[in-house]
Amino acid sequence: MTNQSKIYLAKISMITPAGGNAAMTCAAVRAGLGELRLQFHKGGHNIKEKIKDDHGKWVEVPDDERLHMAYDEFLINKLETMNERMTGWSNECPLCKEGDKKKDKVQPSVRVNEALDRLSELAKTHISGNRENWTLFISDLAWIYHYPVCPHHTKVEY
Repeated sequence: MTNQSKIYLAKISMITPAGGNAAMTCAAVRAGLGELRLQFHKGGHNIKEKIKDDHGKWVEVPDDERLHMAYDEFLINKLETMNERMTGWSNECPLCKEGDKKKDKVQPSVRVNEALDRLSELAKTHISGNRENWTLFISDLAWIYHYPVCPHHTKVEY
């Protein structure tokens, strides 16, 4: 008999706060991770904010009462705003020009690439770190994990 701690996982493909399956959970426990510090995607993209009712059942929060936003909804809103602002950066649309379409491949400008990189970094700050600080959610599982420690009592401003 060795002095090593033993871990018994009762089900393959289980999902826990420490991992998305048995192997991930086991690795996290062995590494001493006490809390999930980033989100992973599981399930569809139609993430809805939910709360527990008086009977402990999850119920969907009406859109006008939601405090948080789904990750894809946040990105779509930001990309639409960026698109409106960037339209004025070019006098002529490269896709609309006459010419050899095969030669004239559209390459985004450095400014566009930098703006997209900044958006990625901004989104990352909303989905990583301690679960209390998460304000965007990439899965229902992430929302359910955040819910018990949610400090947001007013609508989160993005």
